[in-house]
Amino acid sequence: MRNRQFSILEIIAILLVIIGHLNSIPGIIHTNIYFPVYGYHMALFFFISGYFFKNLEWKTLPKYFIKKVKHLVLPLIGWNIVYAFLANTIYQHHIVNYFPAQDYFSVFNLFISPFIYGDQYLLNLVGWFVTALFFVQIVYGIIFCAKYKIPDWAIAIVLLCIAVISMHIDMSSLPDILSVNIKRTCFFIVFFHFGYCYKTYLEKYDALNNILYFAIWGLLLLTFNKFSPSYIYFSAYGNFNGGTWQPFVSSFLGIMFWLRIARIITHYTVTSEFEKFASENTWSIMLHHLFVLFMLNWLCIKIGINTDIHSFQNSLWSYQPTLSFWVYLLLLFLIPLSFQYLFNKLKNYLYKSAKYILYAVKTHI
Repeated sequence: MRNRQFSILEIIAILLVIIGHLNSIPGIIHTNIYFPVYGYHMALFFFISGYFFKNLEWKTLPKYFIKKVKHLVLPLIGWNIVYAFLANTIYQHHIVNYFPAQDYFSVFNLFISPFIYGDQYLLNLVGWFVTALFFVQIVYGIIFCAKYKIPDWAIAIVLLCIAVISMHIDMSSLPDILSVNIKRTCFFIVFFHFGYCYKTYLEKYDALNNILYFAIWGLLLLTFNKFSPSYIYFSAYGNFNGGTWQPFVSSFLGIMFWLRIARIITHYTVTSEFEKFASENTWSIMLHHLFVLFMLNWLCIKIGINTDIHSFQNSLWSYQPTLSFWVYLLLLFLIPLSFQYLFNKLKNYLYKSAKYILYAVKTHI
């Protein structure tokens, strides 16, 4: 049975991603001063993924690899092709000014760029997370099979040391596809391993009452902000803002806070089908919410409820003042889920129809 606390944590994590992208809306209550979203939100996803990691053996590793290609890489490439057509249409019709003049259907943009920064078509730029997750899961699977009797605490120390070294080693001579993936994989695998260790060793001891828990957390956060106020990093580009220990501490503080918030929500709410569906489809929200942002702003211009055409035409990160932060947050969360729901229905219908047709053909042969 799926752990409900972590299902809620997945929903929180994807909401934090959307909030991060809405952070420039006027009037939003910023948390960037003491507890910035960009100081932990992506590490939170890898912690969650590590929690759900299941034990592997060498003989099951090839099957594990194929499964990850099927569920992560192939859908990403498929949607990247769809976004190539969308971006090309936007560019050809001069809807906005910030889409570059390029070959939108080049082999590089279709099949290579998604494994680097993922910003080749802008609207699906958060797809870099999918490739980062793929590499982390594959590398961790190999480490898990090869570790023999090495204790997990020792692996944690080694992974942490490698991550710190990768942050500061000069990789400028390497192609971007290597340098950025090495940095991202070395960094995020630390939190993936932490998620696995939390489930295996630590969860049963996580029993402090909420008041004491948040008192300790608050003290740690104040201490951290004394040395590194408003620290953020940009993991998509392997840019850790000159930090060494800071990205790890800020990420662990973020995980620590929202992990307990998710538990509190679990205790005071009841499960629902919507919650289950949302937690299982954060992938769709991650990949498509920026396209929804673009379409919302375009529709506001088209129906005349906003006249700030200049802002819309010159930046993806433009926001229409007629829509509040909460409206944006709700729509960027719900619309991708609605599309996924309809897509699932269509897929099931086509699958059943194909089975029925095959059965009819066989019975008449």
